[in-house]
Amino acid sequence: MIYDGSTRCVQDYTLYGNGAPRKFVRSNAATGWSPWRELYSSGSLLGSVSQSGGVPDGAVIERGSNANGAYTRWADGTQICTHSLNLGSLIQGGSGTRSAPYLTATTNWTYPAAFSAIPALSGIVTATTGNAYDRANFLIAQSGSATASGNINAIRATDSAVDISPTANLTAIGHWF
Repeated sequence: MIYDGSTRCVQDYTLYGNGAPRKFVRSNAATGWSPWRELYSSGSLLGSVSQSGGVPDGAVIERGSNANGAYTRWADGTQICTHSLNLGSLIQGGSGTRSAPYLTATTNWTYPAAFSAIPALSGIVTATTGNAYDRANFLIAQSGSATASGNINAIRATDSAVDISPTANLTAIGHWF
């Protein structure tokens, strides 16, 4: 305990257990003791984030990936998932007209980590083959549920019949708790 000779003091507590030690601190002034607060360090910044009753505990940032993409979770509940998804043939459907443009088959994206509610979904479509006219495409994507997107398609903005396989670069942002 550190005491400044007046009515203020600071108390710290170090918890030794399995893994790295954890350090907590609180202060006392004329109004009484503050709640215990954990101090974070390089040993507790990255790891598994968790919460109890809406109050974060565990690490500050968690990163992971699987076959469905990559995710980052923060202790405040924010979660961001990303994925690059090949959409296959761009002339799978449609006839290349204004009323029936060429488009890929419809697909969905299962998020690499579940959200607590439907996230905001955004993305772009890219292609590495064909000329600029062939690559003039746009992406249609829906936020479907807390675990997967809705329908995803690339749609050609021109009447070019050259077949390419565009990639959807997707980002979903929401909360994990």
